[in-house]
Amino acid sequence: MKCKADLITALMISGVLVMSLTDTLRAVSPDELKKIEQAAPAKPTMVPKQPRKLLVFSKCGPDGYKHSSIPYCDAAMKIMGSKTGAFEAVISYDEQMLLSENLAHFDAICFNNTTHTGPLLNEAMRKGLMDFVKSGKGVVGIHAATDNFYDFPEAAEMMGGLFRDHPWGSGGTWAVKLDDPGHPLLAAFGGEGFKIKDEIYRLKAGSYSRENQRVLMVLDMDDPATRGVKGIDPAGEDIAISWVRDFGKGRVFYCSLGHNHEVYWNSQVLRHYLDGIQFALGDMPVDTCPLGATVELDSFMGDWQGSRQTVDGSESTMVAQVISLGDSKYRINIFERFDYPYGPDTVLEAVRSGDKVSFTGEGNMWSGTGKGTIKEKTFKGTFEGDDDGEFKLEKVVRLSPNLGMKPPAGAVVLFDGKNFNNWQTFDDSRCWVMDLSRELGGENCVAFLRNEVWSEKKQKALLEMGSDDGLKVYLNGKVVYEKNVIRGFKFGEDRVVVTLEQGWNELMLKVTQGNGGWAAAARVLADDAKPLKDVKFKLNRDVSGNESQQKWLKANPGFATAWEVLGPLTQGNRGPQELFEVEFGPGKGAVGGQWKLLPKPGDTRELPVNWKLVEGGAMEVGSGSIVSKAQFRDHRLHLEFRTPFMPKAKGQKRGNSGVYIQGRYEIQVLDSYGLPGRDNECGGIYKAAAPLINMCAPPLQWQSYDVEFYAPRLNAEGAKVHNARITVVHNGVPIHENLEIPDPTPGGVGVDEPGIGGLFLQDHSNKVQFRNIWIQPLN
Repeated sequence: MKCKADLITALMISGVLVMSLTDTLRAVSPDELKKIEQAAPAKPTMVPKQPRKLLVFSKCGPDGYKHSSIPYCDAAMKIMGSKTGAFEAVISYDEQMLLSENLAHFDAICFNNTTHTGPLLNEAMRKGLMDFVKSGKGVVGIHAATDNFYDFPEAAEMMGGLFRDHPWGSGGTWAVKLDDPGHPLLAAFGGEGFKIKDEIYRLKAGSYSRENQRVLMVLDMDDPATRGVKGIDPAGEDIAISWVRDFGKGRVFYCSLGHNHEVYWNSQVLRHYLDGIQFALGDMPVDTCPLGATVELDSFMGDWQGSRQTVDGSESTMVAQVISLGDSKYRINIFERFDYPYGPDTVLEAVRSGDKVSFTGEGNMWSGTGKGTIKEKTFKGTFEGDDDGEFKLEKVVRLSPNLGMKPPAGAVVLFDGKNFNNWQTFDDSRCWVMDLSRELGGENCVAFLRNEVWSEKKQKALLEMGSDDGLKVYLNGKVVYEKNVIRGFKFGEDRVVVTLEQGWNELMLKVTQGNGGWAAAARVLADDAKPLKDVKFKLNRDVSGNESQQKWLKANPGFATAWEVLGPLTQGNRGPQELFEVEFGPGKGAVGGQWKLLPKPGDTRELPVNWKLVEGGAMEVGSGSIVSKAQFRDHRLHLEFRTPFMPKAKGQKRGNSGVYIQGRYEIQVLDSYGLPGRDNECGGIYKAAAPLINMCAPPLQWQSYDVEFYAPRLNAEGAKVHNARITVVHNGVPIHENLEIPDPTPGGVGVDEPGIGGLFLQDHSNKVQFRNIWIQPLN
C-alpha cells in the first residue's frame, strides 16, 4: 500500500483546496498501481530546465460522462512525474483552479478525460485558461478532453477537435499507424505501428483539420478489422489519435488513447504521454508545423484533355481542370484549350461517391445542361440543349519545359540538393531587436535595458517600441509608458511622445517574460514620425560590418542597436504580470545586479538553416525563412518548386511560400491551380501585379520560375532614379514582361532598395519544396 499512500495528498494553493485522492483512487487496486509503477518510464527524455508543475484537472461537467479510467490517469500522472522527476503532478477536481491566480503556479494543465466542463467555467476561468496557454504555457488532453468545450469555441479550437462518436469501441482491438514516424514524440514506438484495445474517437467535421495541427498517429485504415467497422467509409476517414500544435505562444499535446484502464500500464503509451507532457511543459521542443491534409495527390485532381462531339458529327477540343476541395467535393473548370487567359467557359461543382466523381451543370461550353462522371482514367458525359452531344477526356500531365535546366557558365549554384552551405536563416531582428531569450534565457522573469539618447536641444520626440511580453519605459528616471500584457513581439505596437532634454537622456526599458519568446526594441523619431537628425544613441554599434543591415538602418534611422542589459530577475513564483509591478533596483535608480553590454562587440550571427533535405535533390520549408549568403545585382534566376497537396486549406493557407528577388520583391508561391490568377496567387508580384496568365500546375507537380531582373538605379546621392524591372517565365510561359516594380513588396528583408541583395525564400508554415536554384549575374 506504500505506493497508494504516497499518492493520497492534499495541497492548498491560493486558498483553493486541491482535492484529496482518497476517493478518486479507491477504484485503483494495489496490483494495478504496481503495474502502472512498473510500466512508467524510469527517467525523463529531457532533463527539465527547471522544476515543473503539472495541474491534472479531472472534473467533468454536470451532464458529462464520467470515465472510470479517470483515477487511473490521475495515478499514472502522479507516478510518472515522481518516478522520472520530470514534473510534479497536482490533481484537482475544483474548477477554481482555472482562475489566473491559481494557474500561475503551473507550467501546464492536463485535461484528464474531462467531458462537458464548459458549463462549469465562468468568464474569469475561461479568460484564465486562454491567458495561460497563450502566454506560453502548455495544455495536455487525454482521451475525452475533446468531448468538451462545446460552448467554449476558443478552447475547442485550442484542443484541436470536438468529439463526434466512437465507431471503434473499447471492446475492439484496433490498428494504429505512425503518421509522422520520425517525430521525437513517437520515439516510444520505434518507428512501427501497433495494435491496441481501446476506444477511438471520431471528430466532428469542421472541428479538426490537419492544417491546424501536426498529426502524429492515426487509425490504420489498411487493417481489415479497423476498416471493416460498420457505418464508415474507410476512404473518407482520417482518424487522428494524437497531435501537437501551437496556440498563441503556448503548446498543446493531445492523445485520444485512455478509455480502457489497461492503457495506463502500457509502457509505450506512458512514454508517449511523458514525451507529450514534456513538450507541453516547455522542456522538449519539437516541430509542430502542420504537414497538410495528405501527401498523396487526389487521383481525380489535375488536367484532363479530349474532345466533345455533337450529334451532327462536329467535333471540337475540350480540356478541364479538376480541383479537390476536400470532404469529397470538387470544382471543375472547363475550357476549349489550356492556358486560356480569360478564365474557364464553364465551372461545375462535383461530388465523389465511392470510386467516381459525378457532376452536372450549365455553362458556355454547351447551351443547356451537361452531366458526367470521372472514374479511373476517364472523364466522360453528355450535354443537352441547342446541340446535343457527348464528351470524353483523359488525364494528362503537362510539365514545364524548363525543368532540370542546367546552369550556364559563370552561374552561381545556390542549391544542388546536397547541403545548405550557401544559405542562412534570415533573422529580421538581429540588427535592432534585442533577443533576450538568446542573450539571457529564463522564464517568469524581467530584464532592464539601458541606453542614453543625445539631443542637441530640448524637443519633442516619438518613442516607437515593441516587446515580448510587458513593457515599462523610464525616461530620465520617470515612467513615461507602461503596458502589462502577455503577447508576441510586434514592433510599433507601443508609441509615446516624450520630451528630450538638451544633452544626454537616460532611456530604460523594463521587459517581462512568461514563456516562449522574449524581445524588445526601440527607436526615436520626430513627433510626426519622421527621422530626427540631431539625436543619437550612445551605445549604437555598426552592426558588425553587415552591409545590408547598415543600409537598412541608414534608410530607417533612429534605432538602438545595442543596450546595457540587467537580468534575468525573478521574485519567488511570481509570473510576468505580477513581476511587472515589482520595483526592482533599477526602477528605483539603484543597481540590483551586474549590467552587461549586449550584443557583445564583434558579435556576429550566422543562423543555421532549419529546413530539411528531401528526396529528389530538394529542400523543404522548415522553421524560419532563409536567404542566400551571396548577394546579386542584375541577374537571371532559375528555380524549381512544388506545393503540397492541402485540399481543405483555403486561400493563403494552401501551399504558401514566396521567392523574394534581392530579398525585397516577391514572386508569390501558392497552390493557385484553377484560380483566376491574382497578385497574391502563384506567379503574382505580391501587392504589385497579377500574372498575365495563371500557369500554376497542380500541387505536388514540379514547376519552374525563370526570372530576368534589373535592380533599381540610384544616383550619386543614393536617390532612386529608375525602378526595379522584372521578367518572369512560369512553366515556360511569360507571365510578367519587363514589369516595373515601384517599391519593395511586404514581408521581405527590408523596405530600402540598395540595388543588391540575396535570394530570400519564405517560410509561411507550409511544406513547399525547392530544387535546382542558380543565378547568372548580368553585366
